[in-house]
Amino acid sequence: MLRLRTVIFYFSLLLCFLKSSGKAQEYFDYQAATPCDLRVIEAMMLYFSTEFGNPSAPHAFGERAVTALSEARQKIARLLGGKAANWIFTSGATEANVLAICGVMRAAPQCKNHIIVCATEHKSILETCRSLTQQGYTLTVLPVDREGRLSLDLLKKSFRPETMLVSIMAANNEIGVIHPVAQIADICRKRGVLFHTDATQAIGLIPFSVSLIGADLVSFSGHKIYGPKGIGALYVASHVKIAPLLFGGGQERGLRAGTEPVALCVGLAKALEIAEALRSQEGRRLARLQSLFLRRLQMLKGWRLNGSLQERLPNNVNISIEGVDREDLLPALPDFALSTGSACTSEAHFSHVLAALDPEDTSPPAALRISFGRGTTGASVRHLADRLIEVVQRLRATKPAAGKRACKTKKTEVRI
Repeated sequence: MLRLRTVIFYFSLLLCFLKSSGKAQEYFDYQAATPCDLRVIEAMMLYFSTEFGNPSAPHAFGERAVTALSEARQKIARLLGGKAANWIFTSGATEANVLAICGVMRAAPQCKNHIIVCATEHKSILETCRSLTQQGYTLTVLPVDREGRLSLDLLKKSFRPETMLVSIMAANNEIGVIHPVAQIADICRKRGVLFHTDATQAIGLIPFSVSLIGADLVSFSGHKIYGPKGIGALYVASHVKIAPLLFGGGQERGLRAGTEPVALCVGLAKALEIAEALRSQEGRRLARLQSLFLRRLQMLKGWRLNGSLQERLPNNVNISIEGVDREDLLPALPDFALSTGSACTSEAHFSHVLAALDPEDTSPPAALRISFGRGTTGASVRHLADRLIEVVQRLRATKPAAGKRACKTKKTEVRI
């Protein structure tokens, strides 16, 4: 019955697509959102229909909802480490990040008012921390080098007696750079400082375990791992004191009031289970596609890879292209779903992540973030690379003056 419902659901989606869309685009924005896996939808369907009970309700429907939540929590703990009770369901990684930072700092002693973050963090981290500075908290934003890497020596020098929390993402959402979070967690632990990591982009692509890393708080989201939107989770270690942001019903250990979306929680756990089962094989395949794209792009002059090639997620390519205006590039590639950076950053402003790589570059060239996923094929990668080369050469020819500005181009050698 569930499979029949799933078929009907997708057939309806297909009809809507045929009615509303013109030419289909090839999708290269998997770091912004992934399609929900059919197996995830199937797992959720029951809790949208017959098993619709409120987990707080005192009857059989509520009890079955509680069981579903418990099983989802246990599955997440089994796959990512920690105890099941340490995983708190949220509406996504943004809420989890805000709860982690604000919750820890509000629960901290008054003398512990210092936070350390990295300049390339997600906006939900940076803006939350900056809002706290208006309430008397102090903030250190660590720079990165030209490849997006954080200096551990500089981190060590940034600690103060009043430092309470360090928040460094596991992998960057724009340039794909992977940070050594296990080493960072160890540095923090030796100084008695809590460590939070936003692992949204890392989970499902590289090995990740809160137990092995030793993080005190970990955030992630469903819609980056082929799960539903509107659901995420925050790991809060047992020794961490954290104040709630939402009040009312006492759900989620009193840290996140509001009726739990049982279907979405079930979907999150199922998506994580599938992602972890596929991680090794899919990671190797994505790395081959990444290498294929970069090799193909060697035929184009005047571009650079943003971020470290070696310490990088296998599904990410971020490039700056000389002699092309940002406003012209995406419209010239209508057959492809691409982005110039994070979906949470306004297209009207240059990426703060790319700005952190070279703070002195006040007029950066056009940039593209290209991210691969389960639907990406070698043929689609070759198609994108060839079209991109063609479009860039055409745009440069129509605006020859733009090419006079030199891009700090770094030759990218690709080996597999």
